[in-house]
Amino acid sequence: MENLNNYINIIILILLLLIIVGLIVFGVLKYLENRNLYSEFKKYAEEKGLTQKETKFLWKYSKKLNRDPLLALEFKSPFEKIINAYIEKNPKYDEEFIKNIRKKLGFEVSSSLQPITITKDIEIFQSGMLKTKAKNSYEVALYDKDERYMYWMIFHVSKIPFDIKKGQNVKISFVRKDDANYMFEAKVLDAYLEKGKVIVKMPHTFDIHRLQRREVPRVKLEISGLIKNKEFFSEWISGELYDLSPKGAKFCIDAKDKQKLGVLIDDKVEIKFILGNKEVDLEGRINNINEQRKTVCYGIRITNISKKNEEFILRLIESDENKENRII
Repeated sequence: MENLNNYINIIILILLLLIIVGLIVFGVLKYLENRNLYSEFKKYAEEKGLTQKETKFLWKYSKKLNRDPLLALEFKSPFEKIINAYIEKNPKYDEEFIKNIRKKLGFEVSSSLQPITITKDIEIFQSGMLKTKAKNSYEVALYDKDERYMYWMIFHVSKIPFDIKKGQNVKISFVRKDDANYMFEAKVLDAYLEKGKVIVKMPHTFDIHRLQRREVPRVKLEISGLIKNKEFFSEWISGELYDLSPKGAKFCIDAKDKQKLGVLIDDKVEIKFILGNKEVDLEGRINNINEQRKTVCYGIRITNISKKNEEFILRLIESDENKENRII
């Protein structure tokens, strides 16, 4: 029995030694792998024109976030996540230091060919619409921005609106030229007057939504119809339906009725109209807004359509008499 215990103790000791040796070998291999990766990263960073300090900075924060450091040299999104982690840990961050790295890596200007992934990518003077919890809409433009915050100016007001309060969330939607429609939600950190302008301060966010563009052909129309806001069940407002498909529509109203309808991008709406002696009722969301001097036109993404109405509209688009009126 004693011999058996001795054997067991020896086996346990051997297993412990094997585990220790395995951990040491693993640690050495991990160190060598990490050193080789850093050498590769350092060489690539030098080719990009980064200094030793800038290189170590990106390496350090990539490792803290458990991300591949090489991705931060190639792609804007992982780079911005690193910068975000840095400024959260360092309230007295060096903005010039960040700007220099961004410039060297070519992330200073966001191309319209690349989707926006963080609100930092929004260009100064980008116009849009701000919507409050009270369902009021305001025309806005990006007035200024830094690494932490963005500052939106509200048009056509001389004092801070009653429904824009610190701590409340608001939605901002905008159309980026040659790209797509975007929408995000952010908390109001401050609202103040600056040289007669109302400025709303908000933190940057990665939670920015890119809304889908047109998916199928539409047919040109010019028929009367009605639209209402499903967010707070407004009254029906008359207007004109200018194009239609089972996936979307373009509906225009008189500019004076804009505030009465009170919709922003991604808001729910309902439209109804008579087409070929048939009453059609559709529900959708606002995809884009085109304001002109006398009219406001809404691009609508259809979200609720009956099978009969879908087939009816498809037949309308595919009919020979409407070939010249198709919009691709």
